[in-house]
Amino acid sequence: MGETTTGVSWRVRQRDRVIERVAALIEPLLTAEGFALIDLEYLPGGRVTLRVYVDRAGRNPVAAQVDPSGAITIEQLSSLSRLISDAIDVADPIEGRYHLEVSSPGLERPLAQREDFDAAVGREISVKTTQRVGDRQRFRGILTSVDDSGIVVEVDGQAATIPAAAIAKAFLTYPPAPADPAPGKRSRSA
Repeated sequence: MGETTTGVSWRVRQRDRVIERVAALIEPLLTAEGFALIDLEYLPGGRVTLRVYVDRAGRNPVAAQVDPSGAITIEQLSSLSRLISDAIDVADPIEGRYHLEVSSPGLERPLAQREDFDAAVGREISVKTTQRVGDRQRFRGILTSVDDSGIVVEVDGQAATIPAAAIAKAFLTYPPAPADPAPGKRSRSA
C-alpha cells in the first residue's frame, strides 16, 4: 500500500486540492468580468466554508490600502457571489454542503502572489509560516526585499529571511493605533 497519513495531513492535502480546483474554475470567470482572485480559504470541518477574496483587476495592493476609491462595491460582490456559486454548483469541486463567503480583501489585504509582495516592499506586513524559521513562525515587520526564493522582513531591527515555500499566510498590516497613554495617566473622557 501507499504511505499512511495522519488525519491532519490528509485534511491539508484535501484542502489544497479543493483550493486548486476552485481557483482553476473561478479565476477565468473573474478575469472575464474585470476582477482578480486575490486569495481563497477552504475551511473543512463542522461548517465547511469557502472564502473568496476578490478585487478589481490590476489594483495595486498598497494603493488599495491607502486610497479606497475605486474599491469593489457591495453590488459587484453580490453579483460575483452568484456567479461563483453557480459555477461551483455545476462543477461540484466541494463534497457536500458548504458556506460561500465572497468579499474584498479589506485593509489587511492578503499577499498571495509575487506581484503582491513586490508592491508591498517598504510596508509593514504580517507573515505566518508553515514551519519554524529561526526561532519563530509568526513575523510582523517591514518587508525589505522579495525574490524568487522568498522574502526578507525586518523584525525588531533584525532581518528574517523567509523561504517562499514556508509562507502559509501573509498580509499587509493596517497602520497601528496610537500609543496608549503612559502608565498611571488616564485620558479624561467622560
